[in-house]
Amino acid sequence: MGASFCNLYCKNEHADSLRERLPKGSRLLTGYGDWSVLLLEEFNTRKLMYLARFIPGDVLIFYLYDDEAFGLYYYRDGKKLSYLDCGEYNSKVRIMAENLFQDDPLALKKLWAIKRGMSVDEKLALLEETFGLPFDAAYEQEEIPPVAKSSETYDRMNARAKALRNRPNRYQTELLPREEWPVSLQNGNGKLFPGIMRGIRVLMTNSKGHGIIYRTGEGIICSDKQGQEQWFFLPDLSAQRFLYEPIVGKDGIVVIRGNREDSARCTAWRLSPEDGSVLAQRDFDDDNVRYMRWSDEMDCYVYSSRKTGAFVFLDRELNEIRTALPEEHVCGFEYGDYVGHCAYTSHETNDGGWEIVRTDLTSREVSRIRLELPVYPRHMILSGACLCCGVAGFTFDSVVFFGWDGKVISRHHLEHIWHVWEEAGKLYGAAVDDKSHNIIGVYLFREKAKLRG
Repeated sequence: MGASFCNLYCKNEHADSLRERLPKGSRLLTGYGDWSVLLLEEFNTRKLMYLARFIPGDVLIFYLYDDEAFGLYYYRDGKKLSYLDCGEYNSKVRIMAENLFQDDPLALKKLWAIKRGMSVDEKLALLEETFGLPFDAAYEQEEIPPVAKSSETYDRMNARAKALRNRPNRYQTELLPREEWPVSLQNGNGKLFPGIMRGIRVLMTNSKGHGIIYRTGEGIICSDKQGQEQWFFLPDLSAQRFLYEPIVGKDGIVVIRGNREDSARCTAWRLSPEDGSVLAQRDFDDDNVRYMRWSDEMDCYVYSSRKTGAFVFLDRELNEIRTALPEEHVCGFEYGDYVGHCAYTSHETNDGGWEIVRTDLTSREVSRIRLELPVYPRHMILSGACLCCGVAGFTFDSVVFFGWDGKVISRHHLEHIWHVWEEAGKLYGAAVDDKSHNIIGVYLFREKAKLRG
């Protein structure tokens, strides 16, 4: 769970009105130009909105939720006039710009540009530089340094857009009719599996043919193409226990159960593809399993140890074979996968960018691929000329593909895009309703060179 907090900003000459009503568990700071900052210990925007009604002049209320979303309310003389957030929703932003930035003709363009940022960090930096205020400031921080007004992030975003504007896309998107959706998303009757995007669907083969493995809130279910349930596996789950994505190996399916309270308490089972019976079990009493995969090239399971940073190799019975500790320390990563004898993991850099770290699991050598855009690499696709793809923005409406040199090879704006994957040698993307998690569209990414051929 990321950080969540909310703050209130008012002009210095009206800070006395705020001091009279300081809520319990708050800090009032000055020294930020014409503004004073109220840091609230609890995450309670309603409390700040109530306070804003009694403060004359200009008032701002900022919130950050789970390090993934932020919003800014603008009040004048107790009345809410404008709102903007890091996604697509904005209300009367022009009023905010005209009232607060009479000396900055670019202010409105900067505020509108926030939604074009490629990450929450970049969007937040643009907001701070536009106002010259420290919005990324939590109650627990001992010191809140001031932020100078600047166009640095805005200029960098414009330069990046200009450099990419005339670069052709390698892929072309096609919205597929339902009858052409990939096998993993349909059951032969044109109906969706329940909670389709709550768990990743994977294909496997048993004596009955192709089966589809998917995760639910209760366990793992195997269905045939017609949607008929073949078997299910229901481990002991509770409010604090959850399942990772199922992993299909050469002769079994591995299921890992994690624990939200104690991340070291993981359990893995290898299940029979025929009936879901347990073939092997391993308890990770003092470690946390990250991104276990089956590797055909190495003929074993591989995962990354959160405790030691090493890659651990397991045989089919889930017994440890060996470990490979990278030559240089590689900090915690967001997503990972394995190709050949190499591991590829995504990492955020100190300056807010992203890179893919390649670890040779034989020599233990480490190399890095810096991504040209600061896109959160939500999905890793490691095939052909495509290194990986990211889904960027809070509303997850942009897909960016990178080549193996980290350069952008294709960019696509697709509303509500949530998941991108490879199946049967093709690239697909699914658009998902934000509330129900039901699929509302499936896209196929076709390579333009093949279309011309």
